[in-house]
Amino acid sequence: MRGMHIADLHLDRPFEGIELMTPVLRKRLMASVDQVLERLYQTAIEQKVQCLLICGDTFQQAHIQYEMQQKWMTFLQRLITARIQPFIIFGNHDYYDPERYWVNFPKEVILWTQQEVQTKYWQTDQGETLALSAFSYRKAHIVDHMAAHYPMRDDTVNYHIGLYHGQQTGRYAPFTMMEMTSKNYDYWALGHIHQHQILTPSIQYPGTPQGKNRKEFNKGGVIIFELLPQVPVKTWWLDIAPVRYHQEETSLNHKTTAELIENWQQRHHLEQLTLIDWNLQIGVATSDTLIEEVSDRGFKRFVSDTVATSDTNAFIIKITITNDTIAQKTTWLTPQLENQLLLNYRKADIFRAVGEALDTNEQLQPFFAEIVENRLPFLDETMQSFKKDLRHYQ
Repeated sequence: MRGMHIADLHLDRPFEGIELMTPVLRKRLMASVDQVLERLYQTAIEQKVQCLLICGDTFQQAHIQYEMQQKWMTFLQRLITARIQPFIIFGNHDYYDPERYWVNFPKEVILWTQQEVQTKYWQTDQGETLALSAFSYRKAHIVDHMAAHYPMRDDTVNYHIGLYHGQQTGRYAPFTMMEMTSKNYDYWALGHIHQHQILTPSIQYPGTPQGKNRKEFNKGGVIIFELLPQVPVKTWWLDIAPVRYHQEETSLNHKTTAELIENWQQRHHLEQLTLIDWNLQIGVATSDTLIEEVSDRGFKRFVSDTVATSDTNAFIIKITITNDTIAQKTTWLTPQLENQLLLNYRKADIFRAVGEALDTNEQLQPFFAEIVENRLPFLDETMQSFKKDLRHYQ
């Protein structure tokens, strides 16, 4: 028996962290909902799955738009027509309330609508029998260890699966690994964590099929699982997200604004819609005029509008400017001291960051000035004290 396991679609959740939104990008992101559902459907068909486990948080909001509900019900009906059985539980975001849904679920969909654990049974077209134990949220938080209430494996069926929306600690149906493994289920389909996680080969989070912020981008997907008699579950993870995320760095040394835009347009012809976080790095050979130009809000808007044309998949969502020369201006961090620190800690970025903070923080300036002026005696006194401490413990 082969199935697909998904969770945390959050279909109505907007993309976050987009500072440079254009009309073209807004339209493309709205269309990504349809693309996610289409990719889910096509993946289910291509992988020849017999069922789809949907483990909570299909929606983000308490009030679900009618159009979004229609898209979801149409997707479920397509699965049923293709003889792919949907099983659905509700999570902490889309906790079940019949008044929230203006459109009826297709009657063939198997739902858990109660907060008590229930076991439901299903038989495949090939005659294999499954027991599926699960619960749904009826409110935003559950502090009870719901896994403790699941029954032991039903040995009268071919396979027993647990559906569960929660995490190991906190207010979202916490559980322990012992509570789950002790049930001897063939597979636990989890939801709530937005990144793919394998707790054990038979207990997994698939992650969200489409990340909506920087922490989630490029990390979600779906799990295909295969159950065979007397054999541990076999799983594989597939990335289906239609929207990607990319961070790019560009040096401003010896550049003009026209060259920046031209180089960008020549390079970014991507096959997939990609949201790009663009970091422009000021160097020693960057002119003051260029710094002033790229720092202007009008330049950022012009760049995002210029790149965001209908024939490209590259969209700049944020432009940040960093100054790589600041660390070089900190007089207290001499090459000799930096090399010594690197030998011991190999974390040069930490010390550069500290130097930048000291050099630019007005409240620390008096202390910083004193350290710079007396750094050699200060370091000598520190080393003497350190040697004394060492002798004390020898």
